[in-house]
This record gives sequence, structure tokens and C-alpha cells, in this order.
Amino acid sequence: MTIVNHTSWRTDQLRAIVLRVAADEFGGAQWLMKRRALVVTFRYARRGSRVSGRAVIGGHSSTIFLPRAGAPCKATLAHTIAHEFAHNRGLHHKDMRGAALYMNVGDWRERYAWAADLPLERREAAARATAAEKAEAKLRHAGAMVKNWEGIAKRATTRLRHWRKQLRYHERRLAAMARPAAGG
Repeated sequence: MTIVNHTSWRTDQLRAIVLRVAADEFGGAQWLMKRRALVVTFRYARRGSRVSGRAVIGGHSSTIFLPRAGAPCKATLAHTIAHEFAHNRGLHHKDMRGAALYMNVGDWRERYAWAADLPLERREAAARATAAEKAEAKLRHAGAMVKNWEGIAKRATTRLRHWRKQLRYHERRLAAMARPAAGG
């Protein structure tokens, strides 16, 4: 299983929630081992402030949309992951109707209350490089490119020398064939 995270939430903590949903609701490791190609992508929702998802029925991918502002409700997040996994397992909405495991009915909130105990924190923002650091990096890159292209030029010179030698050889050979045979 692969987790692709396009949000500011920590990937390891999102993975823990996904694994717990798979373990509790779908037999855990056995279901995931059968779905090694499963990809769960986390993105920000374009609109709205709730957790939602999208999955291909019988497919190998799920996308979970998280609200851009504020922390998502972890119980809703776990429930949405379970719902999208059900689609991956081949279930349609009509097959899930009335099941608290997959739909917002009955005791679904209590069923996923365990998610509130799991951590979900934002990643620390990477430190931005200063202007001097950026300039030094560009200088290093330019130096590496000069070295690279000098090597390419040297190899090109060697190949050019080789082909000039080949050209002279074939010119001499052709000239020798054009001369009349001596003493004939």
C-alpha cells in the first residue's frame, strides 16, 4: 500500500489511521497484502470544510479530501477511509445502504471513536533558504554544469579526431583505387 500525501498533515499519522481502518474493518494485513498496489492519496478539498472521498469500484486507488482550514474530525476521516475501501473491494452505495460501517447511519460515530485517540498533527514547515544560500546553490550548479559540458566537449573532440582519421584513410584508399596500375 502506498500513501501519497499532498497535505500538511503528517504522512506517518495518516498511514496509522489507514492501517487501523484496514485492520479493524477489513481483516488488516491479509486484505492489504492482496492489495499491494493500493494507493491512498490525501488532498485538500477544493471547497467545503468536511472530509470526503473518491474511489474506483473494484479499483486500486482511493482519494481522501481533507478540509484546508482546521483539523479534520478523525472519526469522520476513519469512516471515509472505510467507505472508500469498500468501493475498492467492489461495493456500490446500494450494497452499503444501512451499514454503519460504511454509511453515516446508526452508531457509525461510536464505531470510529477510537480515531480520536490517534495523533494527527501538521508537518513542520521546511526552513526556507536565504538569498545567499540560493546564490551558493546556483553557483555550485553552474560549476557542475561547466564540468559536465567540458567532459562532453572532450569526448566530442576525441570522436571528431577519430572520424577525421577515418575520412583521411578512406580518401587515400579511394585515391589509390583511382590510380592506374603501374607496369601494366
